[in-house]
Amino acid sequence: DLKPMEGATVDPRIKEITIRELLQHSGGWDRDKSGDPMFRDRQIAEDMHASLPIDSKTIVRWMLGQPLDFDPGTKSVYSNFGYCILGRVIEKVSGQSYESYVCKKILAPMGIKRMKLGRSLIEQRAKDEVHYYYLGDRMGESVVTKDPKQVLIPYGTFNIEAMDAHGGWIASVVDMMRFVVAIDGRGKTESVLKRSSIDLMVGRPDRKDAAKGDRYYACGWDVIALPNDKIWMHSGKLAGSADMIVRYVDGMSWIVIFNDLPRRPDPFYGDFDNVVRDAILSVKEWPDVDLFKKYN
Repeated sequence: DLKPMEGATVDPRIKEITIRELLQHSGGWDRDKSGDPMFRDRQIAEDMHASLPIDSKTIVRWMLGQPLDFDPGTKSVYSNFGYCILGRVIEKVSGQSYESYVCKKILAPMGIKRMKLGRSLIEQRAKDEVHYYYLGDRMGESVVTKDPKQVLIPYGTFNIEAMDAHGGWIASVVDMMRFVVAIDGRGKTESVLKRSSIDLMVGRPDRKDAAKGDRYYACGWDVIALPNDKIWMHSGKLAGSADMIVRYVDGMSWIVIFNDLPRRPDPFYGDFDNVVRDAILSVKEWPDVDLFKKYN
């Protein structure tokens, strides 16, 4: 139902994009070529004759007037915007807000009660939410207030409300582990997903660029295919936060969330993965204790 901005020409290939292609980051957008629209609030507000802060629907309308960078389904390039669209699809199909539907229909059955969408400004943060840090106390210009005031970089220099479906959630490591266990399909707890859905979620995409090798991006997960198992993993970063989720082998999964962003995040993720893997392998016998009952 969203219309492009006035006078825009819509790339006809947009009508060819499928839900699976959005999940696999193959919808046709390449942020290295055309930029990431989820961080272009000022330009989009100006072009759309809108005031700050803009919302996700305004971003979608603006993007409908931009050409795709490649034919949908031909390759995979990480796209935050693709997941922004998926959030709007959930709203259209369910008739509910994205957050309401996810909390009621997905998280609540998993026993997850505290996850919620984050807010940009420091005075709006949840009562039990951590403080975020980035390169000391550096300031930047707000994109979530009508006046371009100076704010701490993690608190308003990007629009977390508009990022709802691709990185706007706040959660504890305990609840994130509840989520992984609930969809894992191999633990003591019965998965909320059918076996066929799990296979589709982490299955190899039907594209030439994903046909070879043991690593590929599936539906929401970076996957490493092993002879008798699959490692699922995903990492994320924003100014003020960094996280990594790994559904490891032999029934093991691990999650880490930081409220700061390293100066060189990519090497950090690799080094941290190695440290945790070595620590896991050093343990010969794990206790059979359910701590979910203790940490609510």
